[in-house]
Amino acid sequence: MELLWERFLGPDFTHQGVRSMIELSGGDLLLPRVSCDNTAGICDEHDLTLTRTDSIGNPLWTRTHSESIWGAHTIVVEADEELIVATWARDLWYELDSLIPFPPSVLWFDGEGELVNRYDFPADIFREIFNIRRAANGDLIGMGYIDQRAQELGYCGWIFRMSAQGEMRWQRYIADIRSPMKSSIFYDVVEEPDGMLVFTGLYQDTFPNHTPAVNNPNVWLVKLDSMGCLEPGCGEVQIVTSTRELVSPSVEKPALIASPNPAHDFFHLSLAGFAHPIFPLRVRLWDMQGRLVQSTEAQEYPVSIQSRQLPPGMYLAQVQTAAGQTGVVKVVLK
Repeated sequence: MELLWERFLGPDFTHQGVRSMIELSGGDLLLPRVSCDNTAGICDEHDLTLTRTDSIGNPLWTRTHSESIWGAHTIVVEADEELIVATWARDLWYELDSLIPFPPSVLWFDGEGELVNRYDFPADIFREIFNIRRAANGDLIGMGYIDQRAQELGYCGWIFRMSAQGEMRWQRYIADIRSPMKSSIFYDVVEEPDGMLVFTGLYQDTFPNHTPAVNNPNVWLVKLDSMGCLEPGCGEVQIVTSTRELVSPSVEKPALIASPNPAHDFFHLSLAGFAHPIFPLRVRLWDMQGRLVQSTEAQEYPVSIQSRQLPPGMYLAQVQTAAGQTGVVKVVLK
């Protein structure tokens, strides 16, 4: 293998990390990186730095966009001769009205690296962009994860779609609660010819029959329609309770049974095949908007749920044993 050329860029920075490189249509190269000047021994200001070179690596210009004192990963998601789109994170660490220190942003730069547009996600909840792709119609489709632990849904896969000009079309998060870990993230997406979106990512499962539960990362593959829905007409939150899958007979996948169902004042929950589950049992109830409406521990079995104070509608009930076995069922309240 013959080395054709090499270049050393950024001697004015004492620390930097190249994140990606894109070849533009005219042959120029674009390199985004996180940089900082730590001549004082600490990187107290991190910058998003863009360098454009010719086809053999000779620098044409370098632009620096500074906002994150703590630092963040960045990626150039799309670039052509006239427009560059990148992700970054704002530093709100010292703002007293923000409890979320580094909310993400999508930034648009012109062909000379000057900032021309931006979309700032609110600092209301922790979320992170891990990738963003351009759809066939020019829209931008982003993905990553969002923290929904306050609703006891764990870390959920987070996706969004916006126009090329930054108009938000929709946002969704997908909570996969089949496992006690409740941790998932999206890394990439492929758009099919019919507009369907296939996302890939990581889903944290658990090994069965272990106490405590043992972490087991799995490939997560989720197919959605062009609106980001598992089923047409979905809302912002979608909760996955089961999948069609081949299961080894040795692996316990308990079914949760609700009786009566539909219910009114109360209903009982029991795990199929578990006459004496390991206590305590963790019991959760969500409405179909993903809001946690009940969360408790039970020491009796079957579990009795008082529901007369809840409005009519469909709910998701989950029971998790101390050994990690988890069952989910839809319950209709009249």
